[in-house]
Amino acid sequence: MKKFYKTLGLDENATADEVKNAFREAALKHHPDKGGDAEKFKAINEAYNAIKDEMKFAA
Repeated sequence: MKKFYKTLGLDENATADEVKNAFREAALKHHPDKGGDAEKFKAINEAYNAIKDEMKFAA
């Protein structure tokens, strides 16, 4: 799970809002349609979905 937080540039104690904002910033920066790297974008999506699911079950 630590690698997912690292992918988004976050601490493991990040709030749901911090996760969401980090995801949006990273997704915009690395989106393939905007000239970004498709593999990096895929990793960002995977990380966000994993963290989001973990937070859902922790609540």
